Amino acid sequence: MISGPRRLNWVTFVMLLGCAAGGYWCWKFLPHHYNAWQVDHVLQEAVARCYGVVHRHLPAGGVREVEQDARRNIVAIGIDDPNVVLHVQINRDKAYAVCDYTVIVRHPYKDKQSVLTMHRTAEADVKRANW
Repeated sequence: MISGPRRLNWVTFVMLLGCAAGGYWCWKFLPHHYNAWQVDHVLQEAVARCYGVVHRHLPAGGVREVEQDARRNIVAIGIDDPNVVLHVQINRDKAYAVCDYTVIVRHPYKDKQSVLTMHRTAEADVKRANW
């Protein structure tokens, strides 16, 4: 006689273990990746503002002002790394923004931590559009 599958077998345990691991990843790491996504938007906004700096012939401090505003916005997101490196620069027809920071994730059950090194970039054309 052949019986049907048992209710709990090794496949069920592997699937439950995978779900638990995915849940733990979402709990501990997803908020930091969401913050990185928000930093991408701040950098994109900064390089978009560089178009105005170039074509309104603002003084050289215009790019520094854009960089300082971006830094304030990044801190407002919740990036609290004291060693945040943020550069906004214009080279010929392109504006670039780069942000490097480190996030430390502490794990609750062991005395361990994971270090995430984030390198976020954005670029945009600042050429004058002749419509």
